Amino acid sequence: MQTRLDCEVALCGESGIEFCGTLYKPSNTLAFFTFEVAHCFPAVFTTAGQGIMPSVLAKSFKSLTLTQVNSEHQIAAYHPDTPGMADNIIGSVLAVELAKPGAGLAITSNKSHTPFIRGVASIFKHSKGSANAFGAHLSGNKKLSVSMEISWALEDCSFAVALDQRGPTLNKEHSPTALVANGWENVPYEMADSYLRACYSTKSRSMVKRYTGRKVVALMGGLSNEIEFMGLGVTANPAEREAKITEVWTGTGESGLKAALSSLPKQPHVIGIC
Repeated sequence: MQTRLDCEVALCGESGIEFCGTLYKPSNTLAFFTFEVAHCFPAVFTTAGQGIMPSVLAKSFKSLTLTQVNSEHQIAAYHPDTPGMADNIIGSVLAVELAKPGAGLAITSNKSHTPFIRGVASIFKHSKGSANAFGAHLSGNKKLSVSMEISWALEDCSFAVALDQRGPTLNKEHSPTALVANGWENVPYEMADSYLRACYSTKSRSMVKRYTGRKVVALMGGLSNEIEFMGLGVTANPAEREAKITEVWTGTGESGLKAALSSLPKQPHVIGIC
């Protein structure tokens, strides 16, 4: 098998996967998977109504490197209202690249041309839940994906508001021509009125209403501000439907994950889960 990357050709097989010049080989302790995440707006936005502009992703994608990978966003700090929540970290992001399948960092509604992050991550075979989860994924019983976790400042965001028949009416000055051509106008947070700001709920971390009947998407980082990737959640239900796990290498097949466990002794930023 082989997967073509922007930086190299990644060769995958029994020996592991070569990603951007580094070979990652499965062992009794580690497995590896490759993934695609953070596809750009306006081609893609999450079910929570959040998007990332290409220029923001270009500035920020490297921050995903060496962050944690968890199961189902089970990080106690993300759930302060859930007593007893424990962290469930199952691996780490090892390397990432900015994939640009279209015309560089062009603003486009074409999903096959929009930039995104491609990466490789480890799985700690001995971590709680990793064996059953990835075993089910490999067998086809429950396909898993990845879900990005991002820290971003509300005051640095902007709102993309869908155009109606009148064209841009809210803030033409701060709306790139390419964004308008794709059916949206842009309003920086500091210029948004109270009704537009109220479309986003910091409690639910999602868009909760339309603006005068027009769809609204929160652009994390606005048009050009940096955001920080905090990690990935492995889940069957990501808010970014285009995100995916592309390959998994255990080195021992599906049963190897469970076998690895059998030998163990019994013993003021907005956080976006996207």
